[in-house]
Amino acid sequence: MSEPTILLPRPLPHQREFLLSPARHKVLVAGRKWGKSLTCLTPLLDGHGPGACLQGAAHGAKGAWIAPTIEISRVIWDALKDATVGAWTEKHEIPSKITFPGGGSIVVRSAHDPDSLRGPNYDFVVMDEAAMLHPDTWSKVLEPTLAAPPSGRPGWAIFISTPAGVENWFRKVYDDAATRPGWARWQRPSSDNPVIAREFLEEKQATVSSYVWRQEYLAEFVSAAGGLFKREDARYYRVEGDEYVLPAGQIVYPRDMQRFVTVDTATSTRDAACFTACMAWGIDTHGHLVLLELDLARIEGAEIMRRILAMCQRWECTAWIEENSTSKHLLSLMESEGIPFRTVTAGSQDKWTRAQEAVALWERHMVLIPERAAWLEGFERQLYNFEPKGNDSDSVDAFAYAARIMRDEFTPSGSLLSAMVTSRRPKQYLPPGIAASGPSPWDRQ
Repeated sequence: MSEPTILLPRPLPHQREFLLSPARHKVLVAGRKWGKSLTCLTPLLDGHGPGACLQGAAHGAKGAWIAPTIEISRVIWDALKDATVGAWTEKHEIPSKITFPGGGSIVVRSAHDPDSLRGPNYDFVVMDEAAMLHPDTWSKVLEPTLAAPPSGRPGWAIFISTPAGVENWFRKVYDDAATRPGWARWQRPSSDNPVIAREFLEEKQATVSSYVWRQEYLAEFVSAAGGLFKREDARYYRVEGDEYVLPAGQIVYPRDMQRFVTVDTATSTRDAACFTACMAWGIDTHGHLVLLELDLARIEGAEIMRRILAMCQRWECTAWIEENSTSKHLLSLMESEGIPFRTVTAGSQDKWTRAQEAVALWERHMVLIPERAAWLEGFERQLYNFEPKGNDSDSVDAFAYAARIMRDEFTPSGSLLSAMVTSRRPKQYLPPGIAASGPSPWDRQ
């Protein structure tokens, strides 16, 4: 009968220094796709350091692999099972624990409730995406579990993560590791990994904000202090009759742009800082995303529909409306009136993450806003004061959806892939009894 086999990934050149270091406590700050979690399978199972002197579970050590969320813990649990299939003597799904012939074991735990990790002693702990963990998870909960290791050998710990801002416990652990005996640290970019296609990284650098690129792919501790959207990156166009004069002097016409409207609905009209944002956009022949109009107001129901319809008629285009629990009534109302629209969803992304694509366009000076407009001050206030947990961000959310629609629906030459938005005059969008407010920009041409 053949011996049970553990399938470990072959260490790549950029991972060997980390694995061979004799330090008992290792802090690895690395970019996305560097291979952090897969690299840790080796120390978890076989051990690490010179001659694998810091032993893993396959040699009798008992330890824990800690993730910040239940979702991440499931991913690493699946990876652990794939690497050890058939090599265990016991496997339990609840708790997620594997035991090996020599008595060693690994339990995979979520730290969404740090206090639930109290109790057992370990020979080792690995903290995955450590920057996302609660600050007390290491110092008050996990570090004491290494004080009396079951094997009697000195315990060891590994911290791996992509950075998450500047002011957090993980940054402090990284800084302290530079001078603490028995500790070592590394800060490595995604480009270390030879398996990653260069084209992937080039595309990311070209399409994400500098904040995301530096944090997620260069593995830098960066701060968003001063806001994601910088005033110095603003680019304005000037309206002269039916001509729009761009910063470089080119002249474009809104009738030649591919146009669409984005709508972010208010979660509540009772919240003084919560507005519905309706924004008209155009994509010019130079590839700029041009903000044509903004309607920001505390409105609901039929009034939102009326304003959407009016804006769509003025710019002769279709609206993309955020689909969520608060917009269900509006969408049903528009469907009952036979009004065409399309929907866009936030998915699992928070507003900070959604905004990154808009930030990337803003930083590359690919977004144009008017020099003068009655609504401009309100837009710039929300833009420059945008915060991840703030409420005053409705126009930023609608801007973020516009950036996504531009990416997903348009070819690089500016031709719309969807037939829902055209430069031809569409059918009348206003049902009987609802009048458009204001003339069409083409009525005077």
